[in-house]
Amino acid sequence: MARRSRRRKQAHLADLEMQVKTGVQAVEKLKLENASLYKEFNDARQQFHEANTRAKVQRKEVRSKRNRRRRRRKQRNRAWKALNQRLDHAMTWARSDSGPTPRHGRALTTPRRGLSPLTTPRRGAPRPNPRQNQVTACSRRGQAP
Repeated sequence: MARRSRRRKQAHLADLEMQVKTGVQAVEKLKLENASLYKEFNDARQQFHEANTRAKVQRKEVRSKRNRRRRRRKQRNRAWKALNQRLDHAMTWARSDSGPTPRHGRALTTPRRGLSPLTTPRRGAPRPNPRQNQVTACSRRGQAP
């Protein structure tokens, strides 16, 4: 009976040793998997950090370009306004015998892109005299007026 008990104890001990061995192997396998996941996580974190940095730089560039575009637009509008004021002043002076008179209620506009200030029709520009091209009854009949 003692012999049977010792065999059972030995079998049980061998079984426990086998469980320890498989447990140690499982732990080693999990450690490798953990290291692999940790490396993937660090790589993903690094990629996110780099992408986030690039996005910040791009947002800053976009903001800078928008500000430059706004400044150029304001500068262009100021130039158009000054040019319109000069032209209005010159045209008013030329039409008036007594000197320039102020023109109220005229909206200054900027032309569409690509047009020069000399070829762009302006609001309030002088209209042609309607009597210059007036057809009279004599000229319709072919007679001299």
